[in-house]
Amino acid sequence: MDEETVVFLKALASETRRRMLTHFSGAGELSAGEIAERNGLSPSTASEHLRLLHRGGLVDARKEGKQIYYRVAGATLDQRLAALQEYLAHCRLPAALPVGADGGAGAEAHEETDSRERSHPRMAVWGRLKASASAMQAQLVSRKHELRSGAFRDASMAMCALVAAADGIIDPAEQVRVAQLIATNEVLQNFAADDLQRRFEANLDRLALNFDHGKTTVLHEVGKAKKKPTEARAVIQIGIIIGGADGAFIASEQAVVREACHALGLPPQEFGL
Repeated sequence: MDEETVVFLKALASETRRRMLTHFSGAGELSAGEIAERNGLSPSTASEHLRLLHRGGLVDARKEGKQIYYRVAGATLDQRLAALQEYLAHCRLPAALPVGADGGAGAEAHEETDSRERSHPRMAVWGRLKASASAMQAQLVSRKHELRSGAFRDASMAMCALVAAADGIIDPAEQVRVAQLIATNEVLQNFAADDLQRRFEANLDRLALNFDHGKTTVLHEVGKAKKKPTEARAVIQIGIIIGGADGAFIASEQAVVREACHALGLPPQEFGL
């Protein structure tokens, strides 16, 4: 099963999130505050559930001023359901084939799976990277003494902001999640926590004002680490680690990390992207 379908199912696994979805029936679009009130949840709790629904492809989000509005993601939802249906159909044995006898179909099934992964390479990216994420973190820690420059600090905070806002929406819960990861990352503890927070939020503000224009500016910040290959690679590794820390390195996060690779003059393929 591809990673996006896994995240979709995880989003549906919560009774609270399933109940939240029912409130969209006949309502169309609802603000985060309205959803929290209708479900008897605190704004922060509702925001976290909405973040997971959004990542799972169940709701779309748009920002208007300081408010975020949500609606059921019709097109994405259809894609997730189709992928799930394909997966379940693939698991089911043909009626004429008894359990335990593959009749030579095993090789064909493997070929079909390989074909799907070749057609949808992004689906398998995090599956490949999960095994190496801990190794990336260990490598960063081993080079901690080399990663103390202002250029690395600025590029890392820009990278973290891009991951937090990868889909064009700055979700408060996602912002808090990434800020916590920054504060607890051993390598980033080379720098003052309040300074990192300020720089991270400044980059998010650029993206919130105008995402496309802001992304150009933030990628320029990422590019500050280009002159030192060790720092440049560390910035990309931090982006991958932060993006996948919640168990799903989604397509939009992969896309911004690939853009960061180009800003740093590094081939995305080096990192399995």
